[in-house]
Amino acid sequence: MQTRLSNEALTIVTIAMLSAASILTVLAVASLAPEPCPATSQKYSFTIVSTLNGFNDSKNHPDQPWPIMRVNRCSTVTIQLENQDTSQAHGLAVALYANSGVVAGPGQNAEVNFVANRTGEFKVTCTIPCSIHPSMLNSYVYVS
Repeated sequence: MQTRLSNEALTIVTIAMLSAASILTVLAVASLAPEPCPATSQKYSFTIVSTLNGFNDSKNHPDQPWPIMRVNRCSTVTIQLENQDTSQAHGLAVALYANSGVVAGPGQNAEVNFVANRTGEFKVTCTIPCSIHPSMLNSYVYVS
C-alpha cells in the first residue's frame, strides 16, 4: 500500500514539475520576442560587392569581421548585393532577418530588405559555396 501511495505522490510531483517547466518555457520565449517598433525611424542602405576577393575585399581581412554594418533598432535596412564576379553566383543571408537570403547570378544584383527590430549582432554570410566562400562568412550587422 505504501508503495502505491509513493508512486501516486511521485506522479503528482512529476506532473506539477512539468507544468511549472512548461509555464517557465512559455514565459522565457515570450521575453525573447522583441518589443514592437513604434515606427521605423531611419533608413540604412549598404552595398556589398562580391568579387573573387570576397565581400568588399573580405579576403584581405582574414582575422576580423568584414564588412561591418551598424544600424539603429527599428530602422529599415537595405543591403544590395552587387555581384561583380562574372564566373559564379553569390548569395547573401542575414541571420534572423533574411535566413534564406538572396542569390545574385554572375554579374547580377540582388537585394535584402528588413526592419531591424532586435538588438544584437547578426551574421551575414554568402549562401552559395564558391571558390572564395570561406572569406564570405564573417560579416555582421550590428543593431543597437
